[in-house]
Amino acid sequence: MEVESSYLGESELCNFGHENVQKMAAELRQEIDPGLSPEDFERELAVKVFYYVRDNIKFGQPLSYRASDAFQEGIGQCYTKSNLMVALLRASHIPSRFAFTYISGEALADISPPGGQFSSRREVSHPVAEVYLGGKWLRVDCTRDRYLSPDRVFEWDGKESTPRHPFLLREGGTYAFLDEITLLPKVLGSRSKIAQMIFKMGLDTFSLYVDNIRFKASGVRAVSDENLRKMETNACEAGKSLPINHKGNLKAMSYIILRMLKSLGSDAEVAEKGKHRLHLKSYASPGDDFRIGEGFLSGLVWRINPEANMETSVDEKSSSRNIIITLEDNKHTSLLIYWDLLRLALSLRRQFSPLKKSFKVQA
Repeated sequence: MEVESSYLGESELCNFGHENVQKMAAELRQEIDPGLSPEDFERELAVKVFYYVRDNIKFGQPLSYRASDAFQEGIGQCYTKSNLMVALLRASHIPSRFAFTYISGEALADISPPGGQFSSRREVSHPVAEVYLGGKWLRVDCTRDRYLSPDRVFEWDGKESTPRHPFLLREGGTYAFLDEITLLPKVLGSRSKIAQMIFKMGLDTFSLYVDNIRFKASGVRAVSDENLRKMETNACEAGKSLPINHKGNLKAMSYIILRMLKSLGSDAEVAEKGKHRLHLKSYASPGDDFRIGEGFLSGLVWRINPEANMETSVDEKSSSRNIIITLEDNKHTSLLIYWDLLRLALSLRRQFSPLKKSFKVQA
């Protein structure tokens, strides 16, 4: 049986011609016994690629979908991990493609943040790789890494497909390229810079939340301290970039920050308000993922009033976060800052509506 040439082709997202992808494919080939028959060599190599992508690329939510970026960042989900697997296989001239499926949102229940939006009634798009070996197509799901989900990873011997996904709802067809079935990069690319920054901040927060679960399960982390600091800095820059053009005092900060926190799903309240001091309590997970939100808030505080100072701490007993903002000159403010906030909220709502339709956290 001949397979379509497109199952060996390259695309913008499946960029197996990239130097890093080619180098990794060559390294994996070198680990296979050259004395094997061509069929056995391909099977052993495909299995090697599967386990490399499954466990070396940790489950998380990246922004970029290119195979080379998944390789470099070391984090991916069903779209990006299956894409990297296909890219590595095609780099070694093994035909491969994508099988598009839909699974229940219950598949994400074990990694859903408190107050998360996943339920058994929700469909989640879930593409996986298919590889052509021994004259037949084998479906291969390399999404979860063993450090995060040792009881939910799939094993593969290269002879049969990985087991049927326990939360599979329905099939969605096969495709030669991931580019055909993902809209997020195109839709996000048409959004404003601030919308892209905020969206990326949300993905980073989810990845850190999942990484905390991984660390508790296995002691392994996917996000380095350097990357965490970069995420925090990027979130701060997002806050500083918000189109708030008028100066505010502590009263304005209290109003804006409380609504911002609640819109992000965090219960928050004013614990104390003094003449020059504002103390807010935010009840959220005290893990590393809160640092992104705090980076964003510090940028937002600076944007409202560059003279304000913000400090944060974690109250381990109550699992709350203390946000202390001080401002010596707490008199001068402009009512127009509330207009800035309304205009910002309306603008972001318009920009994120298409993203909600084209993006779901992939399982």
